Amino acid sequence: EGRTGYPFVDAGMRQLRAEGWVHNRVRMVVASFLVKDLHLDWQRGAAHFMQWLRDGDIASNQHGWQWTA
Repeated sequence: EGRTGYPFVDAGMRQLRAEGWVHNRVRMVVASFLVKDLHLDWQRGAAHFMQWLRDGDIASNQHGWQWTA
């Protein structure tokens, strides 16, 4: 829902829900924040992104999240 308290991360999450797309750099920043700062399992983030991404590709998404983790 974009309520982390970090404006850039929140904006990225809100854009993902509203548009089904965010720039690759935003994807990486959000993924890094969720995995490294919130200590969430990367698979949880990957599943959430695949649920909302219009251009979601399972291989690219999984690779990006694994790389970030």
